[in-house]
Amino acid sequence: MVAFFTVSGVAVYWVFILGVMRSFEVAQVVPDRIREALDTLSEGLLVIDERDRIVLANESFSRMVGIDQEHLIGRRPGSLAWDCSAIAGDKNYPWMRAIEHHEPQIEQLLRFKRHDGKMRFFSVNASPVSGEDRKTRGALSTFRDVTASEEYRAQREHSLAMLRTSRDEISNRNRELQILASKDALTGCLNRRAFSEAFDEIWKTMQSTGQAVSCLMIDNDHFKNVNDTFGHPVGDEVLRQVASILNDQFSPPTLVCRYGGEEFCIVMPDTSIEAAIEQAEQVRSSIEAVQLAAVPELRLTASIGVSESCYGAASPQALIAQADECLYRAKDGGRNQVIAFES
Repeated sequence: MVAFFTVSGVAVYWVFILGVMRSFEVAQVVPDRIREALDTLSEGLLVIDERDRIVLANESFSRMVGIDQEHLIGRRPGSLAWDCSAIAGDKNYPWMRAIEHHEPQIEQLLRFKRHDGKMRFFSVNASPVSGEDRKTRGALSTFRDVTASEEYRAQREHSLAMLRTSRDEISNRNRELQILASKDALTGCLNRRAFSEAFDEIWKTMQSTGQAVSCLMIDNDHFKNVNDTFGHPVGDEVLRQVASILNDQFSPPTLVCRYGGEEFCIVMPDTSIEAAIEQAEQVRSSIEAVQLAAVPELRLTASIGVSESCYGAASPQALIAQADECLYRAKDGGRNQVIAFES
């Protein structure tokens, strides 16, 4: 008996289909009255016996796959040009599952490649057909061409994917622009605006937690002479070299800023004055060790001022001013040295 059938109008012909399954072998001719009745259906239809052979294919199915009806009879339906990328073996075809599990298979999507190269999408329903002895005699499968809707769905998914890609690209570009807007073009260090905003946040955290914040002000000694003697391209390379040293030595949440001209400012959260002095000495030594291949006679040095929030600075600007005061003391005292603030 039939578990289900979805094609409109087929119930009228069901007794004939049962007769086909009970009475006809693959080699026998299906009566014209049955063929003509099933050929009126708009959906493709296959009747498959228990040996997995086609005993009847209606005109709609023949037209869908581009194969004459007489060339379909006796063939295994799985031997047709299905795209089997999602199917592992014949038993996974809907009609074979219907026979094996004795239950309907509903709205299974299969792809078929016609001889003309066109790919068609079919929504397949398959139902086991049993005789009076309740033994499964085969399966009846219907095929509804859903190519247009599948192509629309694929196009829609492609459009959505393109939109997502565009959105991601815009988001990435915005991030890149934000980074560019926050960085000094020559050195890659934070610019003054981005530095000030970040320092304000660090200061607020320091006020709520009581953690120390230290600041270094760094100035390249005799930088004007470098530009005057060797030219601005060499001066720019000096600044890049110093920035590279600073960016290598310090990592977030420490802030590294090109404060202006040849000056750099470092802000170190949760860092004591002793630790800051040690970091400053490392910076000074690294700058002193720089050698430029283009101007081997050039020797670089830097003066550094250090201060910490424990010395009474009431604002970020006040802490920078303390470090800047120490910087000028270092320069006045002979340069190439670190001077720390003292209360």
